[in-house]
Amino acid sequence: NLTVILPHKKPYRDELTLEQKQQNTKHSQNRVCNEHTMKGIKRMRIVKDLLRLNVFNYADSSFINACALHNFRVKSPMRAYSRANSHVSKIIFN
Repeated sequence: NLTVILPHKKPYRDELTLEQKQQNTKHSQNRVCNEHTMKGIKRMRIVKDLLRLNVFNYADSSFINACALHNFRVKSPMRAYSRANSHVSKIIFN
């Protein structure tokens, strides 16, 4: 299932309510965290570049491996930046 959450648009010649502005802010924060995560995953060139193999399962497994390496890198105690406000939560793959 896919859920698409769109931000509230400002009506013509009117303002957004405070609740709508807060929802837009929360949505924006989540979107930035997701974009940073995808950027971290795409550091592996096999995910970013065109895959010229006829095996479809290989593309899925390479993306899952890239996700696992990204989580390992972010959650590593050896990284150079602090963990405050980390955008990575527990991700479970079946």
